Amino acid sequence: MSYPDDFPIPHVIQPVKVVRHVVKETPIKTPYLDVCPKCQTTIMTSVTTHIGMCWWLICFFGTFLFCWPILICLCFDVSKDVDHNCPNCGLLLATSNRAGF
Repeated sequence: MSYPDDFPIPHVIQPVKVVRHVVKETPIKTPYLDVCPKCQTTIMTSVTTHIGMCWWLICFFGTFLFCWPILICLCFDVSKDVDHNCPNCGLLLATSNRAGF
């Protein structure tokens, strides 16, 4: 079937599924089994660490209170926050703050 040149061709719009996702707060610092809401699969989370509030508090108090030995903690992951991501799609599933707030 052919349309005349001035006839508008109909467009089909597909509905998009929107997934609402809330990042959980977890005390777990190691990978764990979880279900990714984006992939809809059971996965073992991948763990990444980053500098958070606890790191900055140790840095501030260690520097300004002249407590130099405590600054050694900044070299290790014990003072950093932990993020749990989906290894397939990279979605942030949970976070763990070392400072507790």
